[in-house]
Amino acid sequence: MIFPSVERQRTRAYDDVEPALDAACKELEMTRDELIRLIIREWLEQYGFLLTHYMDEGSWKEDSP
Repeated sequence: MIFPSVERQRTRAYDDVEPALDAACKELEMTRDELIRLIIREWLEQYGFLLTHYMDEGSWKEDSP
């Protein structure tokens, strides 16, 4: 069970995220779902949880950061 005061704190902690997501979606011309997937993918790649794909001199490479 989540207490009301804890829920209010949790909601306030994320209040700044919603406008930032909306602004980024508009600027990048992406849907909210596409943007969130992109953010998560880049984070996972950066921290080594997902292989990084890049092109090097015409060949496809997979590497972990």
